[in-house]
Amino acid sequence: MFPELENLMALQRADGEILRLKDDIAALPKRVAAIEEKLAGTKATLERATTAIKADESARRKYETGIQDLQGKISKYRDHQSLAVKTNEQ
Repeated sequence: MFPELENLMALQRADGEILRLKDDIAALPKRVAAIEEKLAGTKATLERATTAIKADESARRKYETGIQDLQGKISKYRDHQSLAVKTNEQ
């Protein structure tokens, strides 16, 4: 075959690859922006979830304290009732 023709074809392939790579490079800022936007949304979702977890934990502690208080009152009431029954029997 003709060496000049082979060189020309190789050059055309290289030019095509260069154009494709330039297009890829030109598209990168849009892709990066889309990824950053998605990341920002994910971070916001994470922040909301973290805040909700803290609020739920606080509420849970409040309810646990309330339960403990009521259990203490129940225990005191039972003790008082036991003493009252013993007193009546005497």
